[in-house]
Amino acid sequence: LGLAAEASAAALGADATLAQRIRALLVRFQTPSSLNELRTRYRVSLSLNALKDGFAHDKKGSVGRPEFVLLRAPGDAQLGVELEDALLDQLLG
Repeated sequence: LGLAAEASAAALGADATLAQRIRALLVRFQTPSSLNELRTRYRVSLSLNALKDGFAHDKKGSVGRPEFVLLRAPGDAQLGVELEDALLDQLLG
């Protein structure tokens, strides 16, 4: 969720405070809010290539091309958003 909020700000121009609010909720409920936290908690590597390969098989996207559900604002979701490779690399790196 934290990554999706960051992607929402970068790709759709969502208010940056939305990402901060989502991260605060995730922290409050002791849920990992970043890939680094996820990697640490579950002791997995989650390499960039493995993540991209997993996204390529996600049911929301067309075969081989990941699509995301992002927020413009709370309650205002946009389906089927494709992120540029450079942005995806930045978010996952």
